[in-house]
Amino acid sequence: MSDDAAMGRLARAQHGVVSLRQLVALGLGRGAVRHRVMCGRLIRVHRGVYAVGHDRLTHEARLTAAVLAGGPRAVLSHRPAGARYGLPVTERRIEITVPSRRSVAGVTVHVSGLAPDEHEVVDGLPVTTVARTLFDLAGTLSRRELRRAFDEADYLRLTSPVGLPELLRRHPSRPGAANLRAILADHTVSTAYPETELEADFRAFLADHALPPPQRQYPTMEFRLDCAWPEARLVVEVDGRATHATASRFDSDRERDRRLTLGGWTVVRVTNRMLRRDPARLAADLRALLQAPARAADTVAP
Repeated sequence: MSDDAAMGRLARAQHGVVSLRQLVALGLGRGAVRHRVMCGRLIRVHRGVYAVGHDRLTHEARLTAAVLAGGPRAVLSHRPAGARYGLPVTERRIEITVPSRRSVAGVTVHVSGLAPDEHEVVDGLPVTTVARTLFDLAGTLSRRELRRAFDEADYLRLTSPVGLPELLRRHPSRPGAANLRAILADHTVSTAYPETELEADFRAFLADHALPPPQRQYPTMEFRLDCAWPEARLVVEVDGRATHATASRFDSDRERDRRLTLGGWTVVRVTNRMLRRDPARLAADLRALLQAPARAADTVAP
């Protein structure tokens, strides 16, 4: 395989970006890299990180480039890590965590040593685990925002190799530790499960009735929607008793429905009984909603 073919293959696996360290490992000398930069085949994104062929970078490419620029032990962290897990946080900037001080233009760099059980690979990108992400967010979010993040992690059944109590023992003086202890006093993050039986049944129901597949975990306002058809402004929330049984979750679900409705969305909650008792009626209703003109959003705070 030629050098350029190997470079292209690597870039395709990394959203179109590569690092100098990786190119050298492929066998390209620094002179060969400089030549490709001068010819425009490599376009500098950060020091030692290049886009291959063009500079129209996607969000995923920019995240990957930032991690590559941080060095071999850099990981995505804080708000971008939370967003990657589907937590209700806003990505205001790209943030990474590295073991020693380093500057990356346009990227917020946090310095912290991470144990092996405090980071993992998610969709090909090294990211702090959900527990470590919540731990880091505790130093930047308000207690209310942090509790919402906990609730969503619980709802999504996210888990980590090491839990928050152990992280607090390891790092007792980090910012946000007091917020974490207060929330942990009456809150636990569930163990992770694969796709629930109800969610699998709903996917099969859509296929059986030739309904178009939705976008999963669709981001809108400050929410991530279970199943969304954005053009029709339709969202289906798949309701299982296990994930909606607590009083706090019941209340937050209704608040979420109200805000989505004011934002122009039609919210439909689907239960196991609906799928079992009259699937044809449910399919007809969803088809009608998908074909109806989307409602205009009212003016509300996002």
